Amino acid sequence: MASVLGLSIDDRALAMATEGRVLSVAPSIVRRTGDGALLGTAAVDILRSRPAEASARHWNDIAGESATSSAALQVAAAELRQRLHAAGETVPGAAWVAVSAAFTARALSDVLAVAQTASLPVRGFVDAAVATAAPLGLAKPAIVLEMGLFHVAATAVECGATVRRRRSIVARNGGLHDIYQSWLDVVSAAMVLRTRFDPLHDAGVEQRLFGELPALSAQAVATGAATVTLEGPAGERHEVEIARDQFGAAAAARYRELERCLHELRRAGAPVAVIVPAALLALAGLSERLETLSDCELIVVPEGWAAAVASQLPVDEAAAAPVRLLRRLTATNTQPCTDVPQRGLAERRREGIDPTHLLHAGRALALTSRGLTIGRDSHGADITVSAGAAGVSRRHCTILRGEDGVVLVDHSRYGTWVNDERVAGRTLLHAGDQVRIGEPGIELALIAVGGGRAQATPD
Repeated sequence: MASVLGLSIDDRALAMATEGRVLSVAPSIVRRTGDGALLGTAAVDILRSRPAEASARHWNDIAGESATSSAALQVAAAELRQRLHAAGETVPGAAWVAVSAAFTARALSDVLAVAQTASLPVRGFVDAAVATAAPLGLAKPAIVLEMGLFHVAATAVECGATVRRRRSIVARNGGLHDIYQSWLDVVSAAMVLRTRFDPLHDAGVEQRLFGELPALSAQAVATGAATVTLEGPAGERHEVEIARDQFGAAAAARYRELERCLHELRRAGAPVAVIVPAALLALAGLSERLETLSDCELIVVPEGWAAAVASQLPVDEAAAAPVRLLRRLTATNTQPCTDVPQRGLAERRREGIDPTHLLHAGRALALTSRGLTIGRDSHGADITVSAGAAGVSRRHCTILRGEDGVVLVDHSRYGTWVNDERVAGRTLLHAGDQVRIGEPGIELALIAVGGGRAQATPD
């Protein structure tokens, strides 16, 4: 039987694999014109110095159905041909494509057309998040995070005997490209302040700095700071040190967007596995934010993991078999022939400190077993929200102390959020939690007076 090729199409790291073995992983930044270079060859080295000759948005345009001409399709097909050639692959017998959450279902018809142009016999598509989770043997829900050059996304996956995609959230305003730009600005500002040299005023110097950013970030993650050394147009040497916290602060807006996607998918207080590609933890400041998540197991998968899983999927031998889109797979113990995923790097559990009081309008209200009801009904609620507030029910939620601790019970049609995660029926609360109801909403803080577990309070 001819080899089965697995592809993972994501502009941050387009990957190819066969028989569970990763062949190549590289950013989808390629040439589109100029100097007689082959269309579709790698162009990371000219993206900042000669941007008109490079294409970084072709997959992003295809994914969001925003390609206004055939140019994006032509570049994408040329890239696939060049990647196959560089990997030493002749035309495979069949191919499975793992597609990121950024691709709409309609956009897959364009991906199929691109593959056909590149003489790639695609037998089916598989949701990349489902492919990522299927070999991990998880018994709890998972959220798979991704960051492309121009998007961030999170996909909720149900796990068990069958692994099934539940829901994805995609934010198309941002991504790795914006993070790199913010880091360029940080380095430029620090170097101007220290040496009076601005690396962004010379295209060649800017290109060299851009190419070094991933290594500089990884150095900052490992040692706490990175030393940036640049040579000016006249050969002069300029050097500045950038702390890990500076990198993290510059990228904070993009990290918050990724966290927003995660929190919107996760039910408040529900234990989940958070799955991330290894390259994301090399982004300075991101791992620290992920480690603050409570009741989460962090699973780090190697680059190209989804492509390697896709390359092990069975192929229908029927010549006229339809091209399928799989959003569920049977869980399997067969893992790709690549690095083993790292588990439990950031599992944290919230301390068992029960709140004793709820802060509202400058008052601290004691929490009792009778409970505090919040809503629009001035007669039936202990805390009354303005009747003009949007997204608030007459009897919205109740916070009370029970045998297991302090519990929030949601009665509303509109939803209640704890630490930006929606409550599914009820959830335990802890001191320091923030409860939000309504839109844009009011926030209520939970505090513990005296520390330790809350003691019985007279009703």
